[in-house]
Amino acid sequence: MFFEGLADASDDRGYFHIKTDGTPAYESRFNRVGHFCYGLAQAKDKTGHFHIKPDGTPAYALRGLSNGPFNEQGVAWTDMLKRVKEKQIIVRVWINARGEIVS
Repeated sequence: MFFEGLADASDDRGYFHIKTDGTPAYESRFNRVGHFCYGLAQAKDKTGHFHIKPDGTPAYALRGLSNGPFNEQGVAWTDMLKRVKEKQIIVRVWINARGEIVS
């Protein structure tokens, strides 16, 4: 299915998006990609989970353990590791399209 003019696809190099004519939207390949939603798509590579632009470039530098799609308010959730009293816990934060934590 196409979302915002792009669809998920895969080949022997990994996951990516294709245009409506079937050609790749970019050269990069990922371990996983999601549908485009409000201009960005979820992606995962060896560095972690993040969001990409339609040209396949990362939207920001932040990497999480997992993430969700952007919503109509322009935010998405990302799970991060946080150290609390010598323990690591997973916390869910909300980020904007620049990868800035907003809550």
